[in-house]
Amino acid sequence: MGETGLTGLTGLTGATGLTGATGPTGPTGPTGLTGLTGPAGPGAAVFGANGGLFPLGPIGIIGTVIPPVEVLATPVTITSAAANKVKIDGVVDVSISGTIIGVLLNPTITVDLLRDGLVVASVTSTTFATIALAAVLDLEVVIPITYFDTLTVGAHEYTLEVSVNSISIAITGATADVQFSSLAASIGV
Repeated sequence: MGETGLTGLTGLTGATGLTGATGPTGPTGPTGLTGLTGPAGPGAAVFGANGGLFPLGPIGIIGTVIPPVEVLATPVTITSAAANKVKIDGVVDVSISGTIIGVLLNPTITVDLLRDGLVVASVTSTTFATIALAAVLDLEVVIPITYFDTLTVGAHEYTLEVSVNSISIAITGATADVQFSSLAASIGV
């Protein structure tokens, strides 16, 4: 028998085979750190004001009305039509107090929110109170108001007004006062 001959040349690579089935999904990795808070969007802003003691006036005999009195105003400027949504939050703390010689029934306190001089929202609180003769009246009511608005670009003003209407009989010596008020406008909400 003769010697083994030289190895022949390698043949061509064959076609790629089919892809195998996908394996199962691995476990979820840990949550990453929270990123930094981004800057406020264009036109976003907050405007606001707080008010202190503000006398509304005396409450007298039968059907006394203290007409709407402006207690707080907040100017608002919209600089971008893309950020023209506004959330208004207000609160008014009204006190009715004094020594009376008769009976007080149903003092009604109304808080109006005005935009550019026109009422856009209103909240009314009625408290039933019957007071004996020569009694001391000390009634305090906190009234919140929230309103969502869409404004045009430019300057606007929101205002809180308070009025008191009392169905009363022979009452003297009682007055109504705003103890505290607050009004804030958040732009770009």
